[in-house]
Amino acid sequence: MGRLSSLAQATQIDLQQDDCNRNDESTRAQAPSDLSIKVARCLIAHLFSVSLPSDAVRIKEISALALGTQPSALAVSLLQADFRLTNDSHGWRASEFHTGSRDWINLESLPNSVDSIKQTQTTQEMNSIAVALEAFRKARGSFVISEKHSVVIDHLHPHFLARVIRVDSWHHPFRYQGERDHFTLRSLGPDVKENTPDDIVVSR
Repeated sequence: MGRLSSLAQATQIDLQQDDCNRNDESTRAQAPSDLSIKVARCLIAHLFSVSLPSDAVRIKEISALALGTQPSALAVSLLQADFRLTNDSHGWRASEFHTGSRDWINLESLPNSVDSIKQTQTTQEMNSIAVALEAFRKARGSFVISEKHSVVIDHLHPHFLARVIRVDSWHHPFRYQGERDHFTLRSLGPDVKENTPDDIVVSR
């Protein structure tokens, strides 16, 4: 869901789709956790700004998935999309696309937009960890002394840090170096290489 929310922010897609779950008579004959074709089609159409009824979104198959503690499902669908193709020195490539009533989206700028959003999210979570470490130091007399971020979280959660935060927005583990009076918390950023310009560093 983290990846989808970042992509949604970059493309200005609203993920709030409560209307799809209302007034669906087909769900009354199903278990509460079952996903109906009607709801799945509505959710996907909403995501890509397709007004229903329309043949632009078709559901081929829905299957339940046993992932985590909440019910989940896999919907195999067909989606009609328009693509603009550009011919440059490297040959033909897809440069933009759009679906439904949505504006054209530049495919080249999309990865950078997603990374920018992930950098903001990662910085916020790292600052939350830093605040928890400050509270830990105030209560215990020092920061967590360790070279492993997993050890830090074990010390902080749940008393000083409400959520377990082990990875950054690119799903890579944080790096931590802590002594009694100082610490450095690092995300390697999108390139996953240490000491490069895209690193995100919080220290005290």
